[in-house]
Amino acid sequence: RAAPGAAMRTQAWVWAWAWAVLILWGAGVQAGDDPAEAEDGPNSVDAESQPELRRMDFAPPDPPPPVSVGTGASWYDPELCKRVVKQALKPPELFGKDGKLRTDLCTSTDRNKCSLISPKCFNISRCTPFSVYVYKVTDSTKRWGNGLSVKFEDTVAYNAYMSDAAKLSASIYPYYTDNAEKACVLLVGGFPTTMNGVFRGQKTTRWFSKLAHWNKGRNHIVMDTHDKSHGQRKLYDVPFALPPMQKYDQAQRFLRHPNRTLLGCWKGEPITCKRVRFRLLRIHNGRDLIVVQTKRSPKIDYHWLMRTCKFVFAPRGFGLHSFRLLEILGAGAVPVFIADGAALPFQHKLDWSKFSLHISEAKIMTIPSVLRSISPERYAEMQRIGACVYETFFKEIQTMLLLALETVRERVEAVVKHCNIPAQ
Repeated sequence: RAAPGAAMRTQAWVWAWAWAVLILWGAGVQAGDDPAEAEDGPNSVDAESQPELRRMDFAPPDPPPPVSVGTGASWYDPELCKRVVKQALKPPELFGKDGKLRTDLCTSTDRNKCSLISPKCFNISRCTPFSVYVYKVTDSTKRWGNGLSVKFEDTVAYNAYMSDAAKLSASIYPYYTDNAEKACVLLVGGFPTTMNGVFRGQKTTRWFSKLAHWNKGRNHIVMDTHDKSHGQRKLYDVPFALPPMQKYDQAQRFLRHPNRTLLGCWKGEPITCKRVRFRLLRIHNGRDLIVVQTKRSPKIDYHWLMRTCKFVFAPRGFGLHSFRLLEILGAGAVPVFIADGAALPFQHKLDWSKFSLHISEAKIMTIPSVLRSISPERYAEMQRIGACVYETFFKEIQTMLLLALETVRERVEAVVKHCNIPAQ
């Protein structure tokens, strides 16, 4: 990542999405799961290679697509959603339960970790006032990326994020500046950075050092591959969401009477994290729990499942996150997240327990009983909150980007106001 010091850089390259040196850690990783999971290459796994799976029925009668996925008009109302979203918001992170400013805002408990008051990572004196500079995409940056054995247009998620970062301007974000010398933070918005964990060690160091204003990474924000909670640095990193590969329309999320007849579902391939995904396949019953492999059940439509299931599973992929998390919320279902120790998107702001379930990897076989224990009333509330949270925070990538930057701004301005940091 962008933090100075070889040891710190090396330790930081772990799988997932994030941002760095201010490092806004990302909460999601390329999980390798295309919605249709058409991953039928040499690494694909099927029941023939797993004797214990041959006894299972992975191909129930293909359910006919319903004429409609629900009835009734959309209940969406912006003002109503504002009230609903409040149920999922945590108290402001900068203040304790007593309403007083956090005591650790102006102190650093670990010298080996970056913080906003650590001169080797962040120069707070540049931040009066707060402003953001965005590096632009150039032909030379593309050549640098290609020279590191990765295409500039490497992933859908990368393109989606970068296109919106490049559009940032004063008309969109009032704290934007085109003066890199005076900017408080510099967003590396035109580079493939660390997608898929390709860039590591000395290659990464040399690559970032080519940036005109790099200065050993101080005050820089970059995407990094790390989505584990224990690696999150308090009041410094911001878990970000991996953008969905498929989007669903607003009407689908806010149907007044959704026709969701299946309890839970998942369709994909156990190519990544086989230990978790093969265990998940075992809860399939062919009735109200449809958990199938794409290769063996090609006629079961992924999008039909997303519109027909109350709960949709989001098991870990290459990292702890997948594209599915936001796809599920966008489709109006309730996500069941299966990844131990993950840092969820904007977890400092959102209480994910209000609109999702988080199941331990060791307790996958308890999922059926857990889902059946949830009352219709609680499910309806979770679905309603999830739909409004998605509409408010995750519908557009630019909204997520601005929310991350606003989180950084609030932290920086609090340090400037309350901490006596000497000039640097």
